[in-house]
Order: sequence, then C-alpha cells, then structure tokens
Amino acid sequence: MPKRTPSSAADLLYTKLAPPRTASGTPAGLISRPALIDRLEAGLARKVTLLSAPAGSGKTTLISEWLARQAQPVAWVALDDGDNDPVRFWRYVITACRTFDAALGRAALAALRTASLSSLESVLTPFINELLQLPERHVLILEDAHLITSSEVNASLAFLIDQLPATVHLILLTRSEPALPLARLRARNELSEFTAADLRFTLVETQVFLREALHVELTPEAIARLEERTEGWIAGLQLIALALHGRSEPQAVEEFLATFSGGHRYVLEYLVSEVLGTQPAAWQEFLLQTSWVNRLTAALCDAITDRTDSALLLTQLERANLFLIPLGNDGHHTWYRYHALFAEALRHTARQRLGDSGVRAVLEKASRWYEDYGFSVEAIEAALAAPAFERAAVLIEQSIEQRGTAELHTLGCWVTQLPEAVLSTHPILCFHYAFVLLFTSDRYAPATAARLEAPLRRAEAAWRTESNEARLGQVLALRSLAGLWQDNLPLAFAQAREALELLPEHDVFWRGVSLLNVGLEEMRNGRIHAAQQLFIETRALCGAAQNIHGVLAATYLLGEAGAWQGQFDQASQLYQQVLAKAIGGEEMLDDQAAAQRGLAAVAYERNDLDAAEQQATRAHDLSVQRSNEEEQVQASLLLARIQHARGQTAQAQELLQTLTARTQRAQLLFEIQLWQSRLALMSGDLETARHGAAVHDQRRTVPYLQQEQAALLLARLQLIDQNPEAALKLLEPWRRAAQQSGRMRSEIEILCVQALAYADQANPARAHKTLTQALTLAQPTGYRRIFLDEGEKLAQLLQAITPELGKRPIATYATLLLRAFAATRVGQLASFVLSPLLEPLSAQEQRVLRLLAAGLSKPEIARELVVSTNTIKTQVQSIYRKLNVNSRDEAADMARQLNLL
Repeated sequence: MPKRTPSSAADLLYTKLAPPRTASGTPAGLISRPALIDRLEAGLARKVTLLSAPAGSGKTTLISEWLARQAQPVAWVALDDGDNDPVRFWRYVITACRTFDAALGRAALAALRTASLSSLESVLTPFINELLQLPERHVLILEDAHLITSSEVNASLAFLIDQLPATVHLILLTRSEPALPLARLRARNELSEFTAADLRFTLVETQVFLREALHVELTPEAIARLEERTEGWIAGLQLIALALHGRSEPQAVEEFLATFSGGHRYVLEYLVSEVLGTQPAAWQEFLLQTSWVNRLTAALCDAITDRTDSALLLTQLERANLFLIPLGNDGHHTWYRYHALFAEALRHTARQRLGDSGVRAVLEKASRWYEDYGFSVEAIEAALAAPAFERAAVLIEQSIEQRGTAELHTLGCWVTQLPEAVLSTHPILCFHYAFVLLFTSDRYAPATAARLEAPLRRAEAAWRTESNEARLGQVLALRSLAGLWQDNLPLAFAQAREALELLPEHDVFWRGVSLLNVGLEEMRNGRIHAAQQLFIETRALCGAAQNIHGVLAATYLLGEAGAWQGQFDQASQLYQQVLAKAIGGEEMLDDQAAAQRGLAAVAYERNDLDAAEQQATRAHDLSVQRSNEEEQVQASLLLARIQHARGQTAQAQELLQTLTARTQRAQLLFEIQLWQSRLALMSGDLETARHGAAVHDQRRTVPYLQQEQAALLLARLQLIDQNPEAALKLLEPWRRAAQQSGRMRSEIEILCVQALAYADQANPARAHKTLTQALTLAQPTGYRRIFLDEGEKLAQLLQAITPELGKRPIATYATLLLRAFAATRVGQLASFVLSPLLEPLSAQEQRVLRLLAAGLSKPEIARELVVSTNTIKTQVQSIYRKLNVNSRDEAADMARQLNLL
C-alpha cells in the first residue's frame, strides 16, 4: 500500500469525519426509538440540537438510527482532546462541511494555515457566507463536544452558532453541557434538547432488549431490578448482555445479576473484565496491545502487534460485538475505534499485564507507522505517550517545518511534555517554546519574561556556536517584542535594529516585527515622517507574512502618525480599519482598545466631546478586560481631559490621583503627573503646576514627546511669571524640530504659546503673525481643542486678529473658534462671536442652503423651488458671501457648524 506524504490535508484523519455505522448487536440495532426520531426531525426547524448525557447513554446510536432513515446531507466530526487547538478544530469542521460542496471553505482553509487565535472570526465570516448559499438544509454533527475545553474554540463556535444560516443545522453530542450561549438559544427558542432522562431505556425497552439480546425471558422482578441499577443506561445493558453471553438458563442469568451492586463505574469495571476475560488469549493480547491507539486499521495493528492477520481479526471482533466501532474507509485504510469506556478499561488492564516497557514498545511502533504514512500529529502524540522523547522532539521539529506554528495550543502541549535534557539539545524547539510562552501567557507580566528567557538563551547559545545569523536574528526579534511588552524599551529598540542586520530579506515575519519596533522608536522620538514610512513598510511585510497582529498594529500606528500631522479623516479611516479587522479572540481587544482611543483623540481635537467620551470609555473598558495597564492609563488621561474641558475640574483631578496611586510603571507615572500639572495650570492651581514642572525638569530619561510637553508646561509658567523672553528662547528649538519632523500638532501648540509670549512682550504684530501661522496650519485639519485648551488669553488674542483676516479661509475658521470659545464661556468675547454670519440668511436662502448641502445641483434646486437657475445662482453667491466661504463644501461645513441645517 502506498505511503501518504504530508500535505495541506494529509495530516487530517478522515475517519474522524465518517459517521459511525450501527452494528446489528447494539441496542440501537435491536430497539427502534421512533418517538425520539420524530423529536430529532422536529428539532431541525430550530438552529441547534443538543444531546447532552453521560457516556454510554445512546447519543451516537440514536443519531445513527436517524441518519439511516433520512437523506439530509450530513457532515460529521468526531472530536478529541487535540481539537482544543482552534486552528485544528476548524480545519476538521470546515473539511467535514465540504461534503456539502467540494468547493466550500477553500479560502477559509487556506487562511487557517496562518491564522492566529484572535483572527478566527475573520476566517469564519466568508465560510459562513458560503454556507448561506447552500441550496438546501444540511446538518453538521459534532460528536464528543465535551472534550472541547478551549475558551478560544468555544468562543469561535459560539460565533458560528450566532451567525448560522438557515441552510445548516448543528447537532452537538456531549457528555456535559458545553460552554456555549445555550441560555440565549433557549430564550430564542432556537435549541432542541435531549438529556439523559430522554435517552434512557424505559422498562419496556429494557425488557425488549434483554429478550432480543439474550434470548431469555426474565422475570419482571429481575428486569425491574436491572433497570433500577442501570437507570436505563444503554451501554451498561449492552455490557451486561455481553457478560451473560452463553448463559441461557433464566435462573443462572438472574443469579448472575443478583451479584451486582454499586454505581455505573463499578458495574462497568466488573463487566468489562468479565467480557475481556471470556475471550481467547490471542484476542485478549490483541485487544490490550491495540487499545493504546485511538483509531485502528489493519496495517497499524499489524505494525503494533507484529501480526499479519489484523484485518481478519478486526472483522471477527466486529462480528463479536466487542465494542469495535467501524469508522469507514479513507481510500487507503478501513478504520475502527473501540468504545471509549471499553478502551479505558483495556488500557488499565494492559498497563498491568504488559508493563511499562511493553506499552512503550507498542506506542513506539505506532509512532513509526504514523510517521511512515504521513500522520504527523498522531506520530508525535504516540511518541510522547510512549514516552520516546528524543523521537518526539525530532518529529515536532519536522512538524514546525511543515506546518508552521499556527496551532500554538498544540505546539505548547507537545513541548511542555519534553524533559529539560531533551529540550535543551534542540534549539529550534527552545525558540518556538519561548514564542509559544510569549503568545499564550500574560505578555505584560514580569514572570513571562523570566520564563521565556531561559529557553531563548539556550537557542541563542546553540546558534551562536553555529554562527547561524538568520536564527540569531529571530532570537533578537523575539526578545525585542518581549522587551516592548515588558516596558524595556531601550532593549526592545536596540535588539530590533540588530535583528534587522541579521535577518534575511525573505524572513518577512520577523523583519516585520522588528521594523514595527524601529518605527515605534522613531515615533517616540518625535520623528513622525520617518515613523510613518516605517509603518507603511511594516504593514506590507506583516501582510506578506499573514501576521494579522502586525498588520493591525502598523495600521493603528499609521493612524496615530496621521493624527500628529492633522490628517484626521485619514487617521479615523485607519482606526476604523483596525476595528473592522480586530474581531475574534480576546487578544484582539488590545487592538480594539487602541483604535477606539485613537478615534476618541480625534473627536477630542475636533471638540466633539460626547463622541470622545463614548469612545474613550469604550477603550478603557476594553483595556480593563485585557488588564492592559498602558491602554487603561492612556484612555483615562483622555477622559480626564474631557472632564476638564467640560468644567468638571475636580472630577478630572480625582481621576488623575487615582491613576497615580495605582500605576507602577515609571514612564506612565511621569505622563500622568505631566497632565496633572497641565490641568492644574489650566485651572489656576499654580502651586501644583510649579511643583510638577520642577519634577519634570529633572527628568531626562523620558521619551522625547514627553520632554516636549514638559518644555511647554515650563514655558507657560514662565509667561505667568512675566518672563516671555525665556519662554520664547525655550520653545523655538522645539518648534523647529516639530516642523522638521512632521509633528504638526506640536508645531501648532508651540506657535500658540509663542503668540501669547509675543503679546506679553507688547509685540502685537509678531503675536498676530505667529497666531496666523498657527491658524493657517490648523485650518485645513479641523483642530479645535488645541486652541480652546489655551484658555482666555488666546481667545482674546484670536478675537483681536480676526478682523484683520478679511475673507481668507482662515477668517471663517477663526470665527468658528471664537464661537467655540464663547460656548465654553471663556472670557468676555464680543457679542458678534455668537453669530459669525456677516448678515442673516433669508428664509429662501436657508431653503437653498439645505438643498445645496444635500447635494442637489443648481438646476435641481431651481426645479425644487420653482424658480429659474439664474435666480439660484445669485442666491448661492449671496449665501457664500454671508457665510464667508468659497465653495459648496465649505458652505455645508459652515452651516453644520452653525446649526443652520
């Protein structure tokens, strides 16, 4: 028989996808259950059917009988412990569903090869859309769903259930209630349920089964006693029938039954030992040796037992109803499995009879067979179970080379089983173990860094000895990523740059990770243009590597770079892209929080405080879910600024005090204290502001952008101290640096403070010129708060220069800012600020303006208002003049600002 070779589908065990056949000697083969079958049929009108009952309750046999009676297209997956890996789980489920349509799920399967835990919903969404296109109703059945304990798998399965189209019905067979939104399904009447009480044999069914199976007519008392002890447990009845095989006298049967006592576990143990003990010695040996593999085929059994007649023996065991369940043929092999309870009892006995060495020999033989025939997962798991750890280590390395590291849960489970002595001699495994630790642990906890550093150092030492620069580059890149999350930024940035020197061009994954960190360094040093270019390149590399986390991070940071340059619309679009893609597991919450905070910051700059508060609150709540301290602090700082902007000064300072008390990280604490000082200054609390400025002036190790804010704080205090010359001298180098590096926001803010300094010098011409520069930069972008937060003195200066601006676009912008100042009740502004129209609009002009803003052309407006097009042209020009604008878009924007629409 030809051996299988590894491929994208070769490592799937297709017998897991084969519905079981019902043998004639099983209870389901002897007893028809039409009432339950009718309930199953009726349940198809709902979304999900749940059969939840203990082992041996007849769940699978009932479904088997139902399948034999209907022609609905069915996909079947027999789940096992290994399916707790989300990628592995969905590969099986999607592959099973391809029995509906061979073209189904191709894109999803391809995406899963590189998917992360947190991108599952984006993978499943197109797959669900394909299910919606199926021409008729199909049924997906998941057997042994209780084995799924992974929160990621259950969350993604819940997503499928929520979005399940009417073309697919889901049936779950489980020993316990799964961690799925069952309450919601019940409330919506979308769940059909079968429990142990529904499945248990009635007294009449017990009597019929025993009569058919034993060909003995028992007394009603004996049947009642047996039914009471088994509680209608179907597997127990089947085991009893096997144990009583050969006893034909009713009295002998009843005496045998009278010796039983205790619960199911003890009865099962006794019956299985009786069943096994009555078989021929050769059969017993075969059963004990082959019980160590989950699925059996003749060639595998021959390899395990050193026999050549396993195909015949399997057929004989099936005919003897020895709990051997046929699974079908995958084109190469006919497969079987033992009943799970029977297999457990066989393994318990095998350990006693074969000894540890015998069991190890069996499992090593199984591992070699699996490897030869392309079943890499089974080969590894058999080697680990043997245990044959060196062999397992080699096989895991081969699997990483062939399959990658998408199945983090599986890889982590494998590597953690290896002894330290074996793991330390395999640098590739050490490296990937560190990778798994970083991505499956609390990446911000100091303990995580300590745990991953040990295997990482072993890998690094081995590769330095080999002078393997490409691998050393990966070590540096991973350490850089860990350093970033551990707040060790100097290490993170230095290692990222060093990694880029060593990594080959084709290693797009790790080059993307390293380049992202270099971009972050540029951003934190205020070099926005340089950072923006690096983030563009990073996003391309991460996209090529199918690294969704890197793509999202680069996209968010591109938005932040755009916001620094006043590109608010572009930044908002980028943040929305992050929110659209950051769906799935819990790991995506960090990306969602960052994007929500970015949108909040844009809304704040535009003085839309309601939207800013809503989005910042959402960002804070998401970061709390993830225990992400940095995002919590940043969102809280923005909320404090919003509160202050609304005049809620006490609440803002209280929030900042709370942050100070609970924050341990030095850089975050410095930023909190910086905003405490700034808000105190804005509130007139000079003592607090001066104390903060003194502390900030002593700090030279904080990021560049925080140094800039500290310089601005000091300059504002110098103005209060009537020392404008010192403020101007301090700020000019910062302004030039901001201009050169693309930090438009910084440049505008510095110009505002410089304008106030010139005003304090009694140099109105220079003050007016400087503030006009700030307005010219800010007008195309829509900045508001950057001016409003400077307070009354800037409002007065702005009011003074507005008449000088004439009909330039910034005149309208200045007027809008003055109106915003008036709304905040800052200073005693002239009454015209409340109505910046040069003269009121007539009723007809207001009607024209509304239609103009709605996008109608001048001829369309003329037809709507039953006037000539020339009349409309004249009225539009009048509207432009009164609003002090030059185009339709400017008129619509101004009208919205003035609440004229």
